[in-house]
Amino acid sequence: MSRTELEAKAEQILRDTDCYRVPIPIRVVAQRLGLATEAVVLKEDTSGMLVVEGAVGAIGYNASHAPVRQRFTIAHEIAHHLLHAKNKNYRSKVFIDRFVTFR
Repeated sequence: MSRTELEAKAEQILRDTDCYRVPIPIRVVAQRLGLATEAVVLKEDTSGMLVVEGAVGAIGYNASHAPVRQRFTIAHEIAHHLLHAKNKNYRSKVFIDRFVTFR
């Protein structure tokens, strides 16, 4: 998928969830896509995870990370859901995201 296609898809998702405004209410987007969100205790190098079981999904994000990082992580996990997990015969799927700090 090209960058232009991805941007158009993102814009359409925001419009479909009635969240096309600034700042984007990312937790509301997740909720309207049927994804629960929860701050969880994770290792410092783990930003978040998406767990999909059947048609149900949940996003866990690192409770100790800065709010801006938490928002990014939730958005990132939504993208996993939309691009990889959703409508792919709904088997159980787990996405765990770790981040690397460059020095």
